[in-house]
Amino acid sequence: MKKVNLIISKNNYLWTNNHTNLLVGDWCMPKDIKNLSFDYKVADDYIETSKNILKDQQYLKKIYNILLKNISNRLNNYHSTNLSKQYWEILINPWLFYFIDTVFIRWKTIEKIKKKNKNIETNIYNYKKEYFVANDTHDFKYQSFTNEWNHWINSIILKHIGGIKIIEKKIKKKYLNIKNVKKKKKNFKYNKF
Repeated sequence: MKKVNLIISKNNYLWTNNHTNLLVGDWCMPKDIKNLSFDYKVADDYIETSKNILKDQQYLKKIYNILLKNISNRLNNYHSTNLSKQYWEILINPWLFYFIDTVFIRWKTIEKIKKKNKNIETNIYNYKKEYFVANDTHDFKYQSFTNEWNHWINSIILKHIGGIKIIEKKIKKKYLNIKNVKKKKKNFKYNKF
């Protein structure tokens, strides 16, 4: 049985010729795919193939409430306040809901891949988490569509799920596209309104 190389982001340097390259989603497909001569396939989309949408929604609501309570307490401690959970919910609801939903879909996709495939390995780059601290919900949504953020969050999920061989690679600065994220954050105060 041929080994599977799990591709977790749109980065040609993670592909290999001696394995079947399995993309976690079609969004991992490089623009120059016609120029690549790799064996590959795309994993089934979790949302399109899930039979448990209502059960998932109920589960996500439970997670949302647990995290909302936890984050509200932390924010009160950080700001030395005693504001209600509802107060904090008004401020963080859009971000928290989007974050939970985004991570859940990636988590379930990777779990499904692991169940369907044996002998999987993946190459990951270790990004610093500080690169991905969002200024606000808009900034987070922007980041969640970047190749770097998706690679980072998928690598964290892989480490938590386990059972997939992870090969950590040092990222070369010329392939690091974090400069745009940092620049955007630096100029945020001027783009706020």
